Amino acid sequence: MAVSLRSVSLRSVSLRSVAVAAAIAWLAVGQTPTHSFAAPDGATAELILSVISAEPGTEIGVRGVGLPSQLDLQLMLCGANGIHGTTDCLATSSYILRAWDGTFQLTRFLIDEPPAPCPCVIRLSATQSTFEIEVPFEVIGAPTAPLAPVAATGSALRIVSVNVRDVSNWQAIFGASAKRVLEVDVRNVGEAPVDIPSEIARWGRQGKTNRAITSIDAGVLEPGHQRTLELPFELPALSVGTYAVSGVIGVSPHTASFGIDTTSATTSTWPWGALIVFLLVVQLMVIGSRNLLRRRLNSITTDVR
Repeated sequence: MAVSLRSVSLRSVSLRSVAVAAAIAWLAVGQTPTHSFAAPDGATAELILSVISAEPGTEIGVRGVGLPSQLDLQLMLCGANGIHGTTDCLATSSYILRAWDGTFQLTRFLIDEPPAPCPCVIRLSATQSTFEIEVPFEVIGAPTAPLAPVAATGSALRIVSVNVRDVSNWQAIFGASAKRVLEVDVRNVGEAPVDIPSEIARWGRQGKTNRAITSIDAGVLEPGHQRTLELPFELPALSVGTYAVSGVIGVSPHTASFGIDTTSATTSTWPWGALIVFLLVVQLMVIGSRNLLRRRLNSITTDVR
């Protein structure tokens, strides 16, 4: 289907706020170029961009509609059309998300130069199925190079278990930052060693895991071996409630993902100590106010006599 495309180029940092405002307005109206994909279930999924070209440092709007609601999805900007997998993609512009009602929208998707030369695409793919949408995108001023396709192979990595360990000290119960360690057990089920140079892991509220966890180089995992990857992260001060984690281990073609709705991949923090201190302060203020009022009433009574 032919699609009419418009390009917008931001020439200075002073226009950045205008671009963000335009992206928000675009998301509300929904009138923009689209790229459609016929989903396996017969529905039509669309990835919709506010613009199809931008300079590095620009933030654009991205919206998805008609998406499968039972899949963990990964949104990335990739060079070389992403033919080598996530190694071609920009880690700082990666989101792990789930379209609970078949839709999602981002108003500040960061555009930058990907690790591989253009031609570039913005890719939305499922981490555990073949579902995928790609939209050609021009990163203005980014290097370009001819494509060198490689043969795809199946992943030898499997996630065995996911856990979040609490390593906070006593100060966390009074509202201080809460330290956690994401533990991912991964196994090489293949017949050759697999290098695990990086991970894309994030934490956040259920369905909105958009805060990055620092990646590590896990080295080489031998065939038949299993290893626990430990990725530390920190919940900010005064965090309250339950948080989820999600991510993708390894680089293409050997990747394995864990989902945002996995029960073992959540963590909670409840600074009840801070609540007790707050209640004590309120109680002292009430008592102080009561005593002050009582003294004033006694003084008024004495003056009347």
